[in-house]
Amino acid sequence: MGVARRKTAPKNLRGESSKIKTGKMEWEPVCDARVYEVTLFDDGRERYTAHVNRWRIVARWKGKVMLRNEHHFGEVIESISEWKVRSCE
Repeated sequence: MGVARRKTAPKNLRGESSKIKTGKMEWEPVCDARVYEVTLFDDGRERYTAHVNRWRIVARWKGKVMLRNEHHFGEVIESISEWKVRSCE
């Protein structure tokens, strides 16, 4: 009796997309260790100014980024134009 073998490769090895879907948007996950700051909080995002302005990009889609706050992991800006964000480094 041997160990049961997997008949198919894991999803990430089969070339299947690991995109994040929100509504009609299909975000490409990003592995970026840099820290960013938002330079313009507008369009109803003013509430995020109460947090430390240090964010990590977790996904991209057509000139927009999804951000997760570096200090408050539960705070996510689901969509903001990339030009409103700059690297802190």
